[in-house]
Amino acid sequence: MSGWAHLWHSKQGSFTTDNRDYCGIAKNKGSILYLLIDGISKSPNGGEFAKEFAHLFLDIFVGSDELQSETTLQGILKKVHETLRRKFPADSASYILALHNGDSMVTLHAGDCRLGTITKDGIINWLTPAHTLANAIIFLTDNELRLHPDRHALTRSFKGRRFEPGVVNHFPLLASDSLILASDGFWAELDETEQIAFSQRGVVDKTGTFDDISSLLLTRVPKSKTSVKTETYFKNRQFENIYICSS
Repeated sequence: MSGWAHLWHSKQGSFTTDNRDYCGIAKNKGSILYLLIDGISKSPNGGEFAKEFAHLFLDIFVGSDELQSETTLQGILKKVHETLRRKFPADSASYILALHNGDSMVTLHAGDCRLGTITKDGIINWLTPAHTLANAIIFLTDNELRLHPDRHALTRSFKGRRFEPGVVNHFPLLASDSLILASDGFWAELDETEQIAFSQRGVVDKTGTFDDISSLLLTRVPKSKTSVKTETYFKNRQFENIYICSS
């Protein structure tokens, strides 16, 4: 049997005075939920919006007695929106939720936070699409999307003023799979070599204008060595923009 080791790295960009990427990990019975949210740079309170979303969503998740599924996640998303909409009417964010149940992963997402797999050769294959104006009508490769002038124009997001359900995807998992959740500052602004260096060591050489860069790397380890509750295999506990909880 195997579990996951978690490695979180995050670097504040130059667009705002705070890092608006936020990560969450929660365990409820046999399910583990991974969350990454990116508060929109132009939102007045994007960083606080992302933080409160993460804490509220995971607290509801770990307090639930229901068997976790895409249906329960959509329900929690609705509850979170009902709580945050009055406090953050002008804010919005991209997010991805990844629920691990047994040998599969179900995701809910809106915007340009993404889930990918990593091959043994270090190649990242992105599984979830980015919801942008650039690729809304025509297919673009990831390299084409990175360079497109409409990449930052989102067609879906989590908005304070109006609820919208997340887009659902299901993915089977292989025993050898390594996974990564990342914000657009990671997948769109770093090349492949930079992505591997940042996801493994948090190393990146960025100057000038750049977005917040964040990634959560999940790698297989023997199940006896993993623990969400005690953070045994969580190597980056110095970060403020992460929340970990367990039922």
